[in-house]
Amino acid sequence: MKMPVRQTPDSKRPLIAVLIVAASIIVIHLFIRPIMPIDETRYISVAWEMWQSGNWLVPHENGQPYAHKPPLLFWLINLAWSVTGVHEWSARSMIPLCSLANFVLLYYFAKALLPKSPKTAMLAPAVLLASAVWLFYLPTTMFDLLLTLWVLAFCLAIVHGSQHNYWRHWLLAAVMFAAGLLTKGPVMLLYCLPFVGLYPLWRQPNSVQTRRFWGYCGSAIGLGIVLMLLWVIPAVIHGGPSYENELLWKQTSGRMVNSFAHARPFYWYVLLLPLLIMPLPLLRSFWRGVRQPQSAVDRALLLHLVSLVLVFSLISGKQIHYMIPLMPFAALWIAHRLPLLQLREWYLTSLLLVLAATTLSMPMWLPYAFKSVTAPHSWYGLGLIPLALASLALMRNRQHSAATLTVQLLLLPIALTATLSALTPVLQHAYNIEPIAKSLAHYQHQGKTLVSWNRYHNQFGFYGRLQQPLIDLTEQTQSRLQWAESHPNSLVLVTERHPNPRWFDVALEHQVYRGRQLFIVRAADLVDEMRQLVANTSAPTNVATSPYCHKDCLTLAE
Repeated sequence: MKMPVRQTPDSKRPLIAVLIVAASIIVIHLFIRPIMPIDETRYISVAWEMWQSGNWLVPHENGQPYAHKPPLLFWLINLAWSVTGVHEWSARSMIPLCSLANFVLLYYFAKALLPKSPKTAMLAPAVLLASAVWLFYLPTTMFDLLLTLWVLAFCLAIVHGSQHNYWRHWLLAAVMFAAGLLTKGPVMLLYCLPFVGLYPLWRQPNSVQTRRFWGYCGSAIGLGIVLMLLWVIPAVIHGGPSYENELLWKQTSGRMVNSFAHARPFYWYVLLLPLLIMPLPLLRSFWRGVRQPQSAVDRALLLHLVSLVLVFSLISGKQIHYMIPLMPFAALWIAHRLPLLQLREWYLTSLLLVLAATTLSMPMWLPYAFKSVTAPHSWYGLGLIPLALASLALMRNRQHSAATLTVQLLLLPIALTATLSALTPVLQHAYNIEPIAKSLAHYQHQGKTLVSWNRYHNQFGFYGRLQQPLIDLTEQTQSRLQWAESHPNSLVLVTERHPNPRWFDVALEHQVYRGRQLFIVRAADLVDEMRQLVANTSAPTNVATSPYCHKDCLTLAE
């Protein structure tokens, strides 16, 4: 027989447990994986160019103004370097450690929004950390984690402002909104407006009247935009017309309609929703909570989530991490509805056993999963950790406490981290681009001209501490082949998925790179290899689709 749920006293112990586990995951990831190309390496390299040039006004990527993102993330990394010196660990840990504040903000946001439900405040941080998408991006240097911090801080400020109506709350809301704009631009408005508009549903008794509240929020948002312009106006003046067009127009309108990057179908986010909140759908408590009646605050949170998923579904450019700022609101909605019942989580146990089996069996399947890595190996013994945790998933919630349910929610993050830790040797081999980046720096110091045959994303700038940009041949007006013929002594970076074995003979350096092979070759040798391929190809019309030399060989064939 199910025992009745008693009122849970407020406690910060679950929050402290979440912070300890989250901080441990961040620190562990500093050791088990390198800076991951392409996004992380690009962002830290942009910060490196800011450090090298001393220009904090206009970020640069490979020597060109970088208008894809505002500068706050790069400022924070440079601030860390100002204290520690230029180190990889301080660059990689700055944003994840800042994102730990999201758990604290979510705790106090739940207390402010649902003051009669201390259980919700205690469970919400654990629910957030347990969600798959949050756990995956937590240790990364990404804009969305930082943006979530400002979204939550803005929403917490306006909730307190509605209840107390102190000017400092509205001023804080303005500063947080400006920080969001400086992190990822106008998209900050999309994440905040639905919650502001739903004020009649989550408004507490004796709070500010609706029209006055909307007026105060409008003033805070307006002031935030003014604060943002303190950077935008000098930046566009300094960056020039092309930077102004890219920053103010292309990066907003270009991603919304007929996106130039990450264009995906309308229903893409809907298909991903179950994965975003895994393993919560595997909890029996989750389904018991979904069936409970909704309060007005529950409806506000749900409408906020649905409206944002709909809006982002209408936008052409879609990425999984665009959903990260929504996850605290989803965690709050779920935590408010999770019942404290005596349940054994059989499905969670099964998932932990699957992780244990996957980890322990790595020697059998790694050679097939990482074909580009020669003789991959792992620390498969770490599979004993999820195996041990599986027993805790069967623990009954005998005391009906949020602390016990928090323990169950934290099992998956710990188990997944153990599985990823087992992959450390493979991840370091397949994704660590530091060796090739240091080789590029060596050649650059010798005065060699370095060029990239494929699209260059500035992934080698920080690891190599490069002093000069690479030439990106994909942006040259003349063909890549003509350029290589005109500069035979330059060194060319070439990436191939199925390279010709001869490339290993002529390459000065080569290494595994994201499931491909990355080569440094002399331009003259590159042209010779293309000519050799054309000479040995009986059907010239098939040369253009060759995996070895791309469409440039068609020029030689003709």
